Amino acid sequence: MRAADGQVRLLLDGFHFNDWDTKVALFTHRPAVHALKHVIQECVSIEGPDTVVLRAPRTCQSKSLPQTAQRFTFTQVFDPEASQRKVFEGSVRGLVRDVLIGGNCLVFTYGVTNAGKTFTFLGPEHDSGLLPRSLSVIFNSIEGRVYPRSDLKPQRCRDFTRLTTEQQAAESSSKRSLLRLLKESDRSQTSGRSTFLDGSSLSTDSSVSEESFCLDVDSNVRFSVWVSFCEIYNDNIHDLLEQVPSGQQRRTALRLSQDVKGNSFIKDLRWVQASSSEEAYRRCSRTQNSGERLKEAGNINTSLLTLGKCISAMRVNQQRKIQHHVPFRESKLTHFLQFFFCGAGRVSMVVNISRNSACFDETLNVLKFSALAQKVRSSTLSRCHKM
Repeated sequence: MRAADGQVRLLLDGFHFNDWDTKVALFTHRPAVHALKHVIQECVSIEGPDTVVLRAPRTCQSKSLPQTAQRFTFTQVFDPEASQRKVFEGSVRGLVRDVLIGGNCLVFTYGVTNAGKTFTFLGPEHDSGLLPRSLSVIFNSIEGRVYPRSDLKPQRCRDFTRLTTEQQAAESSSKRSLLRLLKESDRSQTSGRSTFLDGSSLSTDSSVSEESFCLDVDSNVRFSVWVSFCEIYNDNIHDLLEQVPSGQQRRTALRLSQDVKGNSFIKDLRWVQASSSEEAYRRCSRTQNSGERLKEAGNINTSLLTLGKCISAMRVNQQRKIQHHVPFRESKLTHFLQFFFCGAGRVSMVVNISRNSACFDETLNVLKFSALAQKVRSSTLSRCHKM
């Protein structure tokens, strides 16, 4: 399965915040035949196993844009025929293994509009992306070794609390109340990107079930599974485990249900993708909307700008003895990611660009940001939490 025409996927694979430098891999999708010659010659081409070349289109007359070819080097460049499974095994599988031995991992996407972020992260039903494959491996690997009690709860992504009997009862009551609200409320409705969780095994209708595999896990280890999904949307963090509003404006949500034996399972799991700033602005211009839509575009711009400032500050700190402030708290997005950026886990940043020559300037900015992120070393990141 190929992405839409003119899409390129960049995988910044694993900022390891202990001893490794940032690894960066690139994946390309071949555009349609009628566009291949124009796009490849004038915008993006691949040189060797680890280099991509960006050239300004011939029609571009802007003096502010570079007229010479620019090369960007990555850890690995996947060829256009690389499958979703190959990309997963080459970038995220190591992170999943770390999760199974108690590590913390984060995967997030970055890129321009229509560059293939959804395809890379979710994929279509018959060719699942990074997220469904990761969930499949996790739950297949821990099947039969789930901690039977419900007295453990994660706390602030760093530790866990042991619940008292009263707290367990309160959690169970909240769960039952939620299930009553959602139980079989939309049996007739189906989702194109549903993921079902029954007990401790994950199954989908996609290629994941055909290619499912497990990672070796210590047989003496027991896993406590706590379902907690968050979305970062319009610079706000929402809990998906809440009642879904009725009507046309209902949000994408995690829906729970129960089988005839009372076992809980995830009936419907759909994922929210925040619009890019340029898409939000275009929507405002097209519909003449203002207020919330315009604020949405501003929030997205602010979050991405702050992310770039944080990466730049960490790069500067890497080169100087006197450490500068890293502005994690200027955005809820970067504040949410600070825990990982400060040495508490591994991060895989998936960067998407477009081969379309009309997006040359945005593509150049994305590649420059990727190149900067690649230069950030773990020694800098491990100190940023002290600031």
